[in-house]
Parts: sequence; structure tokens; C-alpha cells
Amino acid sequence: MRYRWREVSQVQNADPERVELVVAQPEACEIYYATCGLIDQHNRHRQDTLQLERKIETKDWAVRVGTSLLAMMVVDTWLVYNGATDTTESQQDFYTSLSEELIDNIYDQVGGNSVARMQPEGVNHSPDLVDRRTGAGRSGIMAHLTPTKKKRKTKEGGLTNHSLQGRCRMCGYKTRHVCSQCNDEYEEQEGLSAIQWICHTETQRMCFPEHVAEHHS
Repeated sequence: MRYRWREVSQVQNADPERVELVVAQPEACEIYYATCGLIDQHNRHRQDTLQLERKIETKDWAVRVGTSLLAMMVVDTWLVYNGATDTTESQQDFYTSLSEELIDNIYDQVGGNSVARMQPEGVNHSPDLVDRRTGAGRSGIMAHLTPTKKKRKTKEGGLTNHSLQGRCRMCGYKTRHVCSQCNDEYEEQEGLSAIQWICHTETQRMCFPEHVAEHHS
């Protein structure tokens, strides 16, 4: 629907009038225009919030295409998570947690003999929990490390943007990572005191492999 100036009167040299013009719109156009704004919103999330293409500078077109495709998938992941959980977590915190979980995985594990340079003598860890190339502890499948989604509270009881921390059950150092399997089994029944806080393997400590060997082997 649009308003346009038209000579409506049949009188010669009459002043034009503003009239309402209605043009039939195909259904395909109606569906497109109802949702096309989401494309610009998605681009803003990718370019202004994630900024992956600005942080990874390159003149190689293949790297640029790959980076853009990865950024699109990361933003899609955020949109699905946000829509499914109605979370109050910010995009930046979500992207940080997602990157931490992606960095330490076993999908790129290759064949070969295990390297035991970081394993204490007399302790046999599951192959899934030790990098075969470096011997470093890593988050495996099934029971795995995950950043806690809980946030610190203010004195007034409100939530902050900072993740809650606890003492590692193995070494006592502070960490914001938890054992996923223990968290699923006990947290809802016993509250915060039952959370199995475990140091991430990026600290070079073997807390997680030792925890799995003790509780989930």
C-alpha cells in the first residue's frame, strides 16, 4: 500500500489529490519481506559482535571464505542456543565457552603410541583422556569438562556476567569447569555443594583424567 498524487477529478486543471494505491503482492514476496530483516541481524552478530573476520586477517581468499563460513555457523549456534534456552548469558561469554570446548577435543586424534611424558608413574589413564601426541590430559567423550553456566551473584542477589568458580576436587585450585556427568547426576538433587569442580587440562594438571579414573572408569 502506497500513497501517491493523482488527478482524480474530471475537471480540467483540477488540483491533484493523494490517493491510496494497493498493489497485489505475491505470497513469496510477503514471506521474504517478513523475514529478510533477520539477514541484517545475523550479519551484525557476525561482523560486530563475533568479529572473527577482523581478528583473523588474511589475504588468502580460501581462508577468508572458510573464516566467514565458520563465523556463520558460530552465530547460528548462538541463535539456536539463545532461542531454545532463553538464557541471560551474553554472546561474548557464549562464544568464549564454545571456543574452550572446541579447542580441547578428541576429533583430531591420530593413531600411534601413547606418549606418557605427563603421566605419573603407576597410573594408567584412559586413551581418550590423554593426547597421543603430547601426553597431555584432555577432555574426552562421555564424562567431559564443561564451563559452568552459573553466574556469580551480587550482594543484592542479582546475577553478574562473571562465571561462578569453585575449588577443584582434586587439587584445590579455583576453576570454573565442572565434570559434565557428575553435574548431570547430582547437581539438581544436592545443590551447589555437589558440583564436581575440576581443573581444565589447559592448566597442564592431570586433575580431570585422575577424576575420571577414580569415579567413571
